[in-house]
Amino acid sequence: MLSEHRAFKNLIAEHYKNKDHRDWWVETILNDRDVKINFYKNHIRKIIAEFPKLKIYTPKEYKDYLAKIKARKLSGIGSLKNPFKRTRKS
Repeated sequence: MLSEHRAFKNLIAEHYKNKDHRDWWVETILNDRDVKINFYKNHIRKIIAEFPKLKIYTPKEYKDYLAKIKARKLSGIGSLKNPFKRTRKS
């Protein structure tokens, strides 16, 4: 599913930025399913393995996670607002 993401092309272009015929490499990977699988196997899987605590959220889980963060910001002493306006010193 990662290879179907709209940013996958940018990822591949960044990976091959120093190679000759970069556009050819990008188009080859985008058009061939076996090449996508091989790229994932050789690169992406290793990156994910380096970060075992990395949590990949589904869109619904991510929205719930953001709601939880916003709720946390509204509690505690930092959320108290000063109800009094300061007067100017003359």
